[in-house]
Amino acid sequence: MEPGLLRALHTHPELASALRKSGRGQLDALVTRAVGRGELPSTHPASGYLPHLLLGALITRSLLEGVLADRTFLHHFVDAVILPALGVASPRQDQEAGSDGHVEVGRTGGGRRPIRG
Repeated sequence: MEPGLLRALHTHPELASALRKSGRGQLDALVTRAVGRGELPSTHPASGYLPHLLLGALITRSLLEGVLADRTFLHHFVDAVILPALGVASPRQDQEAGSDGHVEVGRTGGGRRPIRG
């Protein structure tokens, strides 16, 4: 997230409220669809932290690596962090992991878009 946007969220409560409502609503809908498909348990202690985990992944990817979180990164993040936190096995992990079960997330190759700045 841009520093200017973070500053604006703290100084303009109406902007912060609008972003929280729309972002939280979208994340809640995403989780609800996954529960409806049987991909996630309906209740789990980690469920309330899903928005924090997802937003943290998006923000820190750009801060630490200077690239945007692309689809490949997010798939690996969900498989390696979110699903295990919820006690769910990843349907893709066997296909994409190396022989030791680990995926090289920071070296996904194609699809990495540098952040302009």
